[in-house]
Amino acid sequence: MTERPNRDHLPRIEGDWQTSAPLPKARSEITATYLDGRIYSFGGVHKGYTVDNAEVFDIKSETWQPIRPLPVPLDHTMAVAVADKIYILGGSLSATNEISGDSVEEMMAVTNWDFAPRTAVYCYDPALDRYERLGPMPLARLGHSAVRMGRHIYSVGGQGPNPSVMLRYDVDADRWDFLPGMPSFREHQAIAAMDGRIYVVGGRWPDPLDPEATFMIGQVNTGANEVYDPGSMSWGTLAPLPTPRGAGYGAVLDDLFYVAGGEVLDSPGRLTFGEVEAFDRNTNSWLVAPDLPTPRHGLAVVSDEDRLFVIGGGPKAAWDQTDVVEIFTPRNRRTAP
Repeated sequence: MTERPNRDHLPRIEGDWQTSAPLPKARSEITATYLDGRIYSFGGVHKGYTVDNAEVFDIKSETWQPIRPLPVPLDHTMAVAVADKIYILGGSLSATNEISGDSVEEMMAVTNWDFAPRTAVYCYDPALDRYERLGPMPLARLGHSAVRMGRHIYSVGGQGPNPSVMLRYDVDADRWDFLPGMPSFREHQAIAAMDGRIYVVGGRWPDPLDPEATFMIGQVNTGANEVYDPGSMSWGTLAPLPTPRGAGYGAVLDDLFYVAGGEVLDSPGRLTFGEVEAFDRNTNSWLVAPDLPTPRHGLAVVSDEDRLFVIGGGPKAAWDQTDVVEIFTPRNRRTAP
């Protein structure tokens, strides 16, 4: 899908974007998480190479500082903060040489890509600036999504075996459990936890009607919005994302689940999305926020109590990168009921 849907009927969120200090190294397929007034970013792809870079962004001063690099280069991984630690789950070492070409097909002809999902789990301790390798994920994952709820991390979707299965990690016991899978198959989707439930929005999957479709060619974006209730261990279906896309990510601010960016992977011109849309769980409906100043995919989206931070990504679909960091501040604040 390359045509934008008509969103004139949807209510608007007023707010302002500002540009902040750029990432020290431009990259896409990056992950980031918020912890104690800081944002920690890890990995990604820079000019065709998966990197081990890691940094911390001080929200008050809006400055970046390097931290200890990842033990191995990773892209398409997930970082989740629990208490005073950060857990880095799965991912891949996808890109290992300079990329060239104007289309995905041209890139595939000259690029060494290894989309092999990994099971490795690392725990980063910011106080010690040190990583510890933990027990592996029971299923290898890349392009998945993960979120904290209490002392557990929930991960779902992505590429790898049985991708719809929900995995739950107990950080105290260093143990994984299998939970019911979400109704749809997808990867590169957004995730959030609100009100004791887990929301999974958007993403993409190879076209089931195209026998030649792969994870690079013939992908179909989805607007699927599915919710998991840990109490009943069941899934439900909610109002779909107005602008279907994969590789857009999100975060919760003011009890709204914002989803920003995305791409149409093998589109002419390598299309990316600037659309920002916010899900209201109380009304099962969507609102439209001002577009990203810099449309992109493979970005990290993080929030604190007041603002939304959008970090890195690729201005063109597939492999591309930017160091841009943009911050959204809503004008009319709202609180959870």
